[in-house]
Amino acid sequence: MVLSDKQLRDWREWGWPIVETVNLSVRLPRGPPDEGPWNEVSILDRSSLQKIHQGQNHVTFNCTDFQPHGRRTCPRVEHITTPAYTPYSAPGFALGRPVFVNYATLSDLSVFQNASDLCSGKVVALVRHGRTSYGNKLRHIVEFCEMMADGTLPGGMVGYKDPTESAPPDGSVYPEGIGIPGDGIAFRSASMSKDGGDVETPGLPSIDGVYKIENLWEKALTPIPVQPISFDDAKIIMNSMAGKPVPEEWKPCSPKFLGPEGDSLIQLKVRNRVDKEPSTLVNVVGAMPGRGPEAHQYVTLGNHRDAWVQGASDPHSGTAVLQGVAYLLGLAYQQGWRPRRTIVIASWDAEEVGLVGSTEFTELYREELVSRAVVYLNQDCPVKGNATFVPRADEFLEAALLASAKAARGPCDAGVSLLDFWRKHRKEVEEEAVTLPVGGSTDHVPFQYKLGIPSTYPEFRPV
Repeated sequence: MVLSDKQLRDWREWGWPIVETVNLSVRLPRGPPDEGPWNEVSILDRSSLQKIHQGQNHVTFNCTDFQPHGRRTCPRVEHITTPAYTPYSAPGFALGRPVFVNYATLSDLSVFQNASDLCSGKVVALVRHGRTSYGNKLRHIVEFCEMMADGTLPGGMVGYKDPTESAPPDGSVYPEGIGIPGDGIAFRSASMSKDGGDVETPGLPSIDGVYKIENLWEKALTPIPVQPISFDDAKIIMNSMAGKPVPEEWKPCSPKFLGPEGDSLIQLKVRNRVDKEPSTLVNVVGAMPGRGPEAHQYVTLGNHRDAWVQGASDPHSGTAVLQGVAYLLGLAYQQGWRPRRTIVIASWDAEEVGLVGSTEFTELYREELVSRAVVYLNQDCPVKGNATFVPRADEFLEAALLASAKAARGPCDAGVSLLDFWRKHRKEVEEEAVTLPVGGSTDHVPFQYKLGIPSTYPEFRPV
């Protein structure tokens, strides 16, 4: 059963008085054709141009259930192999010397005093996954190169997940631990559009009757080819690099040198596509009307449903939370309880390719949400581990979050409040627990930054 159908049925059975689906019509960015050829990252000897390593261009996973977006079933198949790619990357070819740019923030890029070390078609940028989206990383590179090198860009970009920030304290990786193994590839969208949502309907919902501007895809695709790689492949690149040492403020990180000096070249071939015809995306939305003077105000809880592979943590740790909340509130509603404010729950589609479901929802119900929504609670991947609790939230929600944490029981430690767990396991040096900025790159973005609705995205992390 497709998960949207299951949630629609579950929420109704659990007693939610209003449960509907909202269908959207959107052309989606795709990777290379299933039948091939797939994208390629090769490492060449700089002198002879002979291939010395062929990078991994796929992920393989145990198939345990129906995969609706891949249109695959697996009753007789143990493993599924699917191509690795970066949505919104333009197709193309690049051949160049590797240059490490850390997270590619503007501060990171400022270390390249000789702009030609980075801003050259004979360079391929090696970027670290995290801190901001691939789209933002590329925008920073474009801005830097326009300012320093007349707009000449690197030939391409490859991104990897650094184990210095993704492995738990004991360093164990799957299957012995929860850290990402060396052959793991972190998928991430690289849309150059700042708006999110359907590229062809900026500011408007992608529903029947809304005019689409097809040529806007040109602005959404990256100016250079982009591809994710595994850390195992990134290590081979790093070990061949030379040049200036990485700045101290970038550590801990795996690369030791910035480049472009070294013994190797990266050859990049990207064969991504954009759908010619739109797909039907489905948001599932439930509402529980409030009772009392604040019933017109909305408290909204959302989680996206789509996943790059099987989504154990991202997004389905959040799906488990959403389903649990839906069940308990539905049970209470059937027993006569009514909330003071109206509660809205939502399961978003197509978050991973540009926050499409949540963005289109906020565009469709913009006026109603601006006037009535008081908070958005995001549940993307709230459980990544249990070493630290990271309470990301709008500053207007800090007092409420602290009070709630004091009232809630902490994980694993009976008799200890979540606030005490938070204080014990926090990374910050402050004596008191504090919230962190809510950040971006997930479904609270259209609520928090477009509509001004205070949002929170608390999560448990492995480090």
